[in-house]
Amino acid sequence: MNYITRKPYTGINVLLLSKGGEYLTFKQIQQLGGKVKKGAKAEIVVFFKPYTKIIEEEDPETGEIIENEKELLVLRYYHVFHLSDTEGIPSKLKKIKHNPIKEAEKVIEKYKTAPPIIHDDPNAAYYNPVEDIINVPEKGFFENIHDYYSTLFHEVIHSTGHPKRLGRFKEDEEDIFGSETYSLEELVAEIGCATFGYNFTLTR
Repeated sequence: MNYITRKPYTGINVLLLSKGGEYLTFKQIQQLGGKVKKGAKAEIVVFFKPYTKIIEEEDPETGEIIENEKELLVLRYYHVFHLSDTEGIPSKLKKIKHNPIKEAEKVIEKYKTAPPIIHDDPNAAYYNPVEDIINVPEKGFFENIHDYYSTLFHEVIHSTGHPKRLGRFKEDEEDIFGSETYSLEELVAEIGCATFGYNFTLTR
């Protein structure tokens, strides 16, 4: 959605934008006293709507000037930045305050070779094996704290398959989730995630 208007982007813009959440134009960022992070790249959104215009035309048979209605299309595009690519501007998205689960946090702390865990996209959870990063929505975007950890550990298990860890992924397999081993990898992640949940139940 646009940070200022709070209107969700629709149509082709859903495909054009790389992340969920809030976006601003450079002008909006300046007006709010924020700034764009170094190296951040803008994305494009488009705006279009049909409108009717009266056009005067000459009738080829009579030579008379007549007025005709024509349907035209206004098309504009704008450069926008995701809120995570800005500084000094707080999110307006509503979040629920949760108490973290200590046992779950310890697992992350002890995962010494863990990839970076980021929260750039509040609408998506994934592990990117090419960049070796995990993205999950922040805790506050989950109604239940257990759902947050369930989602996080699913992606954590995926990350263990990286060639520099347990090596379930091939070095030349840039996208494991589009490969023949996808279904097996999902099963591994679900079993691993369920095991974490079972252990937390025992500790409580």
